[in-house]
Amino acid sequence: MKILTVKQIREWDQYTIDNEPIHSFQLMERAATMTWYEIREKWEEELRNNTPLHIFCGMGNNGGDGLVIGRLAKEEGRNVKIYVVFYSDTLSPDCDRNYRLLEESDSIIPIYNEDKLPEIESNAIIIDAIFGIGLSKSPDEITESVIKHLNHSGKTRIAIDVPSGLFADPPTPPGAILHAHYTYTFQVPKLAFFLPQNEVFVGEWKVLDIGLHPDYFEKVESNYYYLTEDFIRNQFRPRKKFSHKGNYGHVLIAAGSHGKIGASVLAGKACIKTGAGLVTMMTPQCGYNILQTSAPELMVITDDHEQYLTFPNHLNLSQYNAIAIGPGLGTHPETQNFLREVFRQMMEENHPSVVLDADAINLIADNVETQKLLPDNAILTPHPRELERLTGKSKDDWYRLLDAQQYAKEHKVYIVLKGAHTAIICPDGNTYFNTTGNPGMATAGMGDVLTGIITGLLAQGQTPLQACITGVYWHGLAGDVYLKYYGEHETLTATDIILCLPKSLKELRNKNIFAL
Repeated sequence: MKILTVKQIREWDQYTIDNEPIHSFQLMERAATMTWYEIREKWEEELRNNTPLHIFCGMGNNGGDGLVIGRLAKEEGRNVKIYVVFYSDTLSPDCDRNYRLLEESDSIIPIYNEDKLPEIESNAIIIDAIFGIGLSKSPDEITESVIKHLNHSGKTRIAIDVPSGLFADPPTPPGAILHAHYTYTFQVPKLAFFLPQNEVFVGEWKVLDIGLHPDYFEKVESNYYYLTEDFIRNQFRPRKKFSHKGNYGHVLIAAGSHGKIGASVLAGKACIKTGAGLVTMMTPQCGYNILQTSAPELMVITDDHEQYLTFPNHLNLSQYNAIAIGPGLGTHPETQNFLREVFRQMMEENHPSVVLDADAINLIADNVETQKLLPDNAILTPHPRELERLTGKSKDDWYRLLDAQQYAKEHKVYIVLKGAHTAIICPDGNTYFNTTGNPGMATAGMGDVLTGIITGLLAQGQTPLQACITGVYWHGLAGDVYLKYYGEHETLTATDIILCLPKSLKELRNKNIFAL
């Protein structure tokens, strides 16, 4: 699903107005009505108990949305107070029209300066409709004071479309930003929602379909996307009745060093569980017995060295459909030589893409010559700190994303930047954000499992892009399935992800994904 810029969203609004057709005032009414229904449903018990609603509106269209919500709440007899923050001379036309509907009933409480900010009851719910996506500069003194007042209130805060002060298109300049607990956004999520630094502002978010005209969305171009259930479901192909293991690819996973063979086990088990036909593990000698006893489905070949991988004397890469290097690998200088030689062989044989994780990325970052040999279409799966070893330290999460995009373009690779909304960054600059997963996955071994999943999908014939987006989504979905059926965040382990891969795939194929 595409993520659009503010300019594109405004064009989409206008396209809807022109082609539905519908008046902009009616479109505002529709969007605000849907938002009010969502709020009313989620806080049904509180509202039934006469919990106060404090709605803070600006002077633009986002303020108009807040005024409509206030009017609907009053018509239902809710305990509501509607404030308008006067930070400029004129209201937008649709905001002005809604203002006048409420002004006649003396329902507006104006805020003209920061000296007289309203008191908020201890059990109140705050709705923020001061600024929307149209904000183009930092809040002024009045609105900054109001936003800080709301942040310090200790009350539940709900943002309409975007939290006030946050730019929908990054970066956001310095200034006050509302810390929302919940954000109800219109039609598509905003790019800013996918940056870790904005979690404190956005909170939980939900997209509300307000019925913008589908033709515009179909035609408009974007370099940013977020992954959806329907899209991922279509990436899986059913197996044929008379197929055999040779039809589903042979994987080589070069991983492990003394004390880190467990990473090899996790990657290998995850790979075979995704459906790869054959998986061969290349390990130092210290890993042989561990792998053979912990995962009988895996084949094992050993290096000449006891504790780490060295020069691959007898390695024939042509027999493998996909290769992964990195989990638990270590950064010994001889392992650097190993990685460089694998890259040389891949270039000579024009081998399909390789997945590089953990210490493979660190080895690349440590050696310019190795980095020069990095194969086209390689898939790198760094966490933010590993990415910084490749690109240098970034100013913030937005610039980290830009740095990753630049690196992917320059080296013609895919980057899977791991995090809450893992970003899949392509050589052409397109970026896909994941929408599955949970905080329980912030634990050791999760990246090793992801490496195995992506490599297994590559071996079965998926393109690097397909394997990245499908693997990341499936990996996160397995974590969500674990929480639904088996436990709490704190109990989730990397092994649990592997065990939940079958159940999550079954739910995905049955179109029975639970509400996240």
